[in-house]
Amino acid sequence: MTPDPQDSAGVGGLDERISAIRASAQGLDGLITAVVNGKAELVELTFEPKAMRTPAVDLAEAARVAVNEARAGAQAQVQQVIAESRVAVPAPDEMRAELNELGLSAERRLNEMSSVLGDLLKRSG
Repeated sequence: MTPDPQDSAGVGGLDERISAIRASAQGLDGLITAVVNGKAELVELTFEPKAMRTPAVDLAEAARVAVNEARAGAQAQVQQVIAESRVAVPAPDEMRAELNELGLSAERRLNEMSSVLGDLLKRSG
């Protein structure tokens, strides 16, 4: 099984990144190739002509195994994309401290602006 490399640079959202995923696997020593996308859909199944000499039962089993391996590869890539897209959420205490600091900073700036406005009103009136 060989996951196809993914270039996520410039790709928009999560849906686009998942849609771009392709994973492939081979069976019967490379005579069968299955390609699955990030939505676990089989997008390609190819058989080399030599594969047709294989008994139908063996051919079907090899194709099934290749498809399942490709699907597992695509699923692993999807999980990686999802893991990479998760945003770290700070602990509640960290968030509380950050919000308090933002509130104090905003209060200081409003006081400064209020003082400047008061000075301007005194000068104009």
